[in-house]
Amino acid sequence: MSIKQGAIKPLLLNGNDTNPYVNFNHIKGEFRIGGVAIPEDVLEMFNPIINWLTQYSKAPREYSEFEFYFEYLNTSATKMIFDICGIINKMADKNISVIIKWLYNRGDIEMYELGEEVLSLIDCPSKIIPVDSDFS
Repeated sequence: MSIKQGAIKPLLLNGNDTNPYVNFNHIKGEFRIGGVAIPEDVLEMFNPIINWLTQYSKAPREYSEFEFYFEYLNTSATKMIFDICGIINKMADKNISVIIKWLYNRGDIEMYELGEEVLSLIDCPSKIIPVDSDFS
């Protein structure tokens, strides 16, 4: 079972100095979020993402790939990432094939450790992947 193409539209948000970019494409089963996440109002920023993902999770594709690639997150944004991963984990609990990829800049120990912490709390397949690029 998968979501009807017309039921929801891809979620595309441009990132900036305080908010992450979001590219959630349910048609392809590819979901990317990253950049900087230090929003002034964390609920205003993340509630639309969580609501969209909750809707998608009701009838997801058979395979979905989630990629997180952050330069920096504040504490409140980190909590929202945990919530997003919880929704993804529930999809996996329904026998939907999902994978979470946590990308981090090679040498960024804080983002590596955060990825380890986030992924330690979920049961679905996941990978921590170093990359050799930067955000500048």
